[in-house]
Amino acid sequence: MREIPIGELAAVVDDPFLHHHVDPTRPGARAWVHGWAAVVDGASGRQGWRGPAFSCLGPPEDLGPLMAAIAATGEAPVRVSAEHTSAADLPDSWRPVERLDWHWMWTAAAPEQPTRDGVEVVDLDESDAADRDAVEAVLDAGYADSFARPGVPGAEAWLGVTHRGTLAGVGVLIRQPSGAGLIRAVTVLPEHRGHGLARVLSAALAHRAVAGGNGTATLGVYTTNAPAVRVYERLGFRTAHTFVAGPTALGAADADAAQASASPSTSASTPSR
Repeated sequence: MREIPIGELAAVVDDPFLHHHVDPTRPGARAWVHGWAAVVDGASGRQGWRGPAFSCLGPPEDLGPLMAAIAATGEAPVRVSAEHTSAADLPDSWRPVERLDWHWMWTAAAPEQPTRDGVEVVDLDESDAADRDAVEAVLDAGYADSFARPGVPGAEAWLGVTHRGTLAGVGVLIRQPSGAGLIRAVTVLPEHRGHGLARVLSAALAHRAVAGGNGTATLGVYTTNAPAVRVYERLGFRTAHTFVAGPTALGAADADAAQASASPSTSASTPSR
């Protein structure tokens, strides 16, 4: 095991997740490597959690010993995402207490843009109060736990999809430091589902992502969201990693303590998807 500067990581372990999802300039980011495996503290991800958040990837024969060696030094994350093939090798203090598995997917090819009668993709301006409120309303109704909201750092474009003149879905493209476009918060209102709107919206976001930056689109999707996975696969996205993820016991305890100490007029810091 060796700890290396975060800026050297992508050159040491050649992996699309490390190329497109890790910010080498992020303050406090750290990385450890062993063979073809890497553990990164500080990969781009969710807001609202304070403390180490480890992303662990690589073949089991390298990743298992690497995680054990880091844990032996006393390092423990508040959140973890680890290759599902190495879930059994997670050190006890790194195991998620609320597990949510997810795929990291990517593509460098602009998908074919599907069309539907009465459906239109529109740009939304998060600096405009009416557009901002409209985005929030869709997210509240269709994806209340979304981490990405108007004002999320790095947002390049919020897109909406209208169905017969009504805003029925929204999503955001976030431009990563690598130049990749990260698609987040793709949401369609429940009453408008089943009409292919998610595919139309996701395709438009992917087109926008691939047209700029380094020509790559990325996203994360829960493994339990089979309809969304099928949509992304049909658009040409492929899964590079499947992660076992969630807060650890340390992270859950810190969140509970923060909530208990919050005053009635001040909400505790909580994750926002």
